[in-house]
Amino acid sequence: MSSRCGHCNGTKWELAEESPDGSRYKFYFVRCAKCKVPIGVVDYYDTHDELKAIKKHLGIL
Repeated sequence: MSSRCGHCNGTKWELAEESPDGSRYKFYFVRCAKCKVPIGVVDYYDTHDELKAIKKHLGIL
């Protein structure tokens, strides 16, 4: 069984890179590939990897 879009009943999903109006940051919207209705938002940058790189640069890792 797969997840279904509540708007069009579609079963395919995609990540779409967006920068909302008034925002200085990009986000990934998880949305239905058929009707483009968003169902969730994911940070554009992987914060964990970024912090790990900073720690490595500072010699903490």
